[in-house]
Amino acid sequence: PQPTRGFYRSVLDDLIGNHLLFQELSAQGKAAAQKDVDDQLAALRGQFPSDQAFDAALAQRGLDRERLKRDVAESLTVNRWITETVLPSIQVTDAEQRQFFAENQERMIQPEGVRVRHILVSVAAADGPEQKAAKRKTADELRARLVAGADFAAVAKESSNDPGSAAKGGELGWLRRGQTVPAFEAAAFALPPGQLSEVVESRFGYHLLEVEEKRAESKLAFEEVQPRIEAAIRQHKVEQAVRAKLNELGSKAK
Repeated sequence: PQPTRGFYRSVLDDLIGNHLLFQELSAQGKAAAQKDVDDQLAALRGQFPSDQAFDAALAQRGLDRERLKRDVAESLTVNRWITETVLPSIQVTDAEQRQFFAENQERMIQPEGVRVRHILVSVAAADGPEQKAAKRKTADELRARLVAGADFAAVAKESSNDPGSAAKGGELGWLRRGQTVPAFEAAAFALPPGQLSEVVESRFGYHLLEVEEKRAESKLAFEEVQPRIEAAIRQHKVEQAVRAKLNELGSKAK
């Protein structure tokens, strides 16, 4: 959605609150050590091939090195305060977790899923009919190799054009409905485990799929989701504690 005036107000309030907290912590001698700031700056610089590229990237964001240095110092200082002061004070009880579980039953569902590998022969938007035909032929040839007994993972590592999964033997992990393009989803959820698909065409190109495992939709037990519930409640309490501190500082500041 388009950001609203309230959204921008909230962002500005957070920036102001962060700076007020940084001022207070600095006055108490709790600012981040200069070495930590320098190490963080060096790590950021190391992501770019040259000083010129680094400075250009900063300029695109309305920053320079001096402003970045101040921002890093502020961020490290505030994060350390949260880690050392706020987090140890947060307690999440078993009763709170069970109440959250009881009040959010509609969210305690593990959706239907399928664990799948795939091989992609990619098709570019600029490819003409002849190029598409050649790539379809490649996909058919790869399928023939698999039907003849070739190992799916080995063929995926060797031939798949999907950079995110090829190195893992085409492994995509667990997928649920709505996560992939319709043609891929239809094939994946219709295919029995252990069976090789026909060549599936999508806007990305030609796919070969092999389903490893399927699971039906199921209701999750408290024990299965308890760690996530605890983390969610803890995060909410941390945010409340930080917000209360920022409001306190804001009420005393001009």
